[in-house]
Amino acid sequence: MKKTKLLCGLLTGAVALSSLSGCSKGISSYEKLVEQLQTAMNEQDPELLAQVYVTEGMFAYAEKEEDMDRDDALDELEDYIDDAYDEWERWYGDDIVITIDLKDAEEIEKEKDIKKIVKAYEKEFDEEIEIKEAYNLECKMKIKGEDDSEKITNEFTAINIKGQGWKIAIAGYVSASQVTSANSTAASIKNNVDTFLTDADTAGYGMKQGNNFSQFYITVETEDDVTVWTVSAASTPSSFKGPAGKWGVTAGSATVSTNKTTSDSAEQLLAIELSKLFPELEEASFFVSCASGKCMAVAYAMETSDKIELGEDCPEIDTSTGKWAEGFEWGDDLDGVTEDDLIVGTAPQYTD
Repeated sequence: MKKTKLLCGLLTGAVALSSLSGCSKGISSYEKLVEQLQTAMNEQDPELLAQVYVTEGMFAYAEKEEDMDRDDALDELEDYIDDAYDEWERWYGDDIVITIDLKDAEEIEKEKDIKKIVKAYEKEFDEEIEIKEAYNLECKMKIKGEDDSEKITNEFTAINIKGQGWKIAIAGYVSASQVTSANSTAASIKNNVDTFLTDADTAGYGMKQGNNFSQFYITVETEDDVTVWTVSAASTPSSFKGPAGKWGVTAGSATVSTNKTTSDSAEQLLAIELSKLFPELEEASFFVSCASGKCMAVAYAMETSDKIELGEDCPEIDTSTGKWAEGFEWGDDLDGVTEDDLIVGTAPQYTD
């Protein structure tokens, strides 16, 4: 697997906000940092959200490396917020309200841990910062819409930068928010594979009941603005009903323009379905486990089309149930981040 960049698109898109960088004393406490994050999301205000994490070095980086002016940066950050709300409204309904409660704050006292954060800023932005104090924060975020609600635990690092005030560190909250997003995408894939298997059963080529298991891998790659979804051949064709050759012969590939009526491959039909449901994904890798007619587990690796390695990038599978096997340990203090800094979403979410 190629190493996932520590800096996510959210940061890259917002770093050129010159009017928000070095122009004030900054946010005065980590408590107010959490309050402003909540306000920024509820008001869908990119400038407020930028104040939560933009640093002077991030501005300089964007100006030099990304050639982004202030309006471009605000537009990208606004797009990020819009995408988040689109996803939430799909799951929870309209009139989304975000509540973020600070549950715990643990001071980071070890000098080596502080140096790790400082080094991250130097590496990513060529920025030298002095951290006066830092805390690991645990927050409960509640997402409530007209139809449903959910509570999510977010963990991130708050740092007090000399001359800039409190910020959410690029090492900490960003990874946590990416894991939350990756888990949501994994859950969406799991639900849609479930629906596909139900429809396949109605059409006569679904999974057999009883102790039947199969797994496959999905990759998403984009070249010359054409995105291709590829579903590997099912590992156990005998676990499925229907005519021979419907499952498990070869991988199936598709784009949004692929016609279903010309395909007789279940894998390709699934690729067609997913390409239409997730047009925003341009590069991704999934592992899918199915048993007795249901999708039991999904792992999703962000920003890579390399094959997910079981036991290395995500848990192994208990083939008797199709569910995650016990004993896997994530490589970071944060569940969902591997030793190579690969961010992996899981459904059901796996915590070690």
